[in-house]
Amino acid sequence: MTGDDTLGQAFPGFEMQIAKLRRTNAVFDEICADFIALRKELEFCSESMKPRDREYLANINESLSALRKEILFYLHPAPNQHEKEN
Repeated sequence: MTGDDTLGQAFPGFEMQIAKLRRTNAVFDEICADFIALRKELEFCSESMKPRDREYLANINESLSALRKEILFYLHPAPNQHEKEN
């Protein structure tokens, strides 16, 4: 599975927006790269999980959750706080 596939599965319907943001925003691209790397690590660890790995897996899931929130922040930006209010 490619990184684009991983992001497409995690954020269906946003593939084109993600691709554009990755090309134009270095910070967003790095966040996505980290998300992809952790998803691959999670898949690898899940296949060979040992009882002592539970804390490690929990840390991976926590990090993925935080990265997911960051990606969603870019995909659904808040309205501009500086716009003139009516």
